[in-house]
Amino acid sequence: MNVPRRSLLPLPLLLSGLGGGVWASGQVLRMVSDEIAPYVMASAGGEPRGIDVDVARKALASQGGPPLQVSLLPWRRALQQLEAGEADFAPSVRRTPEREAFLAFSNPYGASVRHRLVSAPQLGRRVRGVQDLQGLSIGLVKGYVYPELLSRVAGLRQVIVNDKPALLRMVAAGRFDVAAITELTGAWLVHELGLAEQLRVHPFVMSEGRQTQFAFSRRSPQALEALAQLNRGLSRFSAADWPRFEKPYLRPLTPI
Repeated sequence: MNVPRRSLLPLPLLLSGLGGGVWASGQVLRMVSDEIAPYVMASAGGEPRGIDVDVARKALASQGGPPLQVSLLPWRRALQQLEAGEADFAPSVRRTPEREAFLAFSNPYGASVRHRLVSAPQLGRRVRGVQDLQGLSIGLVKGYVYPELLSRVAGLRQVIVNDKPALLRMVAAGRFDVAAITELTGAWLVHELGLAEQLRVHPFVMSEGRQTQFAFSRRSPQALEALAQLNRGLSRFSAADWPRFEKPYLRPLTPI
């Protein structure tokens, strides 16, 4: 899962008009995700929060959809539950032929997914392009899909770690030369982990040329009904108010 993510394009907060199927009283739709701050993350109040949680809730509610129950899980386990039909959908899922066998994808939303590179200050070069990665080691998170160009860099050694906080702590400690992380997630976590003085963000930007999508389990009949509702809700969004979703969570970083 990748999340994402990305800088976002605008969207209205309040939508009118109901549509779609009729949901039973007490019925809920289960969203599963690993923690992709600031898109989906734990909250002191108990229920996970974040940009994607807000987007899904408002898009579904505008079409008469059911309330959400959001569960934070390791990403591999979340995918397993979607494949088994034990969960209904997930945000920020990269579309691949293998995943399309058991997932149906929503209409795209947001801007192109962008990855940034961070390193400890003592790295002896600035990474401005793919050529500057030759001969380095790069930290990546297990189970995530990264831009294909990384696999084509001569002499680039990949180090796989368990999660994004470990990724940032390890690159700050010099365990590998650079780490790849999606742009807004990286900016959020660097501040949350108190690593702003221990890390540098490099100028090189890897844009994947794809937008974010929700992914719904093909093994859950209620998920497919909800997918239709979510797409109708997304189609009502305009370009005017997306910053209202992003602003409460935005923690910018300045590249070196």
